[in-house]
Amino acid sequence: MKSKVDKRPEFENDSYLINMSNFFLYEKIYDDYTELKLKKFKEKDISKDGFDLFIKGKGSFRKFEEISNLEGSIYTKSVEERNNDSYENVIADVKNILKTNESSRKAVVRIANKISDYETSELETKDVSCLNLIHYLKNKVSFVFRSSDIKNELFTDLVTLYEYFIVPVYGRVFIDIEVYGSTGQNISYLDEVLKQLENENESN
Repeated sequence: MKSKVDKRPEFENDSYLINMSNFFLYEKIYDDYTELKLKKFKEKDISKDGFDLFIKGKGSFRKFEEISNLEGSIYTKSVEERNNDSYENVIADVKNILKTNESSRKAVVRIANKISDYETSELETKDVSCLNLIHYLKNKVSFVFRSSDIKNELFTDLVTLYEYFIVPVYGRVFIDIEVYGSTGQNISYLDEVLKQLENENESN
């Protein structure tokens, strides 16, 4: 895998744009947090069970004790709520669009909450999605994040998204991935995380 930072964040909550060519992951065992997220994605389990071991220092968990579940963070479940359909059917729809017209620009999956959810999360306690949408193209996938904690979440986000939103569509293949974060947190860790991802690709 080769990564390129097309737009580097210059300050906290600045935007960023990275491109990774020939991204690929074998099935393997990762760190405990990523493994827990993979398990939750597989089971569509939005309970907080198990996450209490990982809340320290993670901005996404700053209201962990107050929220009732992780409805916005487990994207295999979030996608069902946002699209009024099962995760399996959403994946099937994407595959059908690309099969019908491989040059289509319309295979877009919405993950973002409705505006009232984001408003509620400012006033009360609700877990809302950091990922806004996934755009599938013939040989490329784009992930658009509303908010992206580069240090604590970006690596795990890309592993889980590859396993549950890329592999089911394209197979376990080398693919180009574009990641846009409209706001990035812990931006000084960007190069470190990209190196970690490159090492994972090389070690495979």
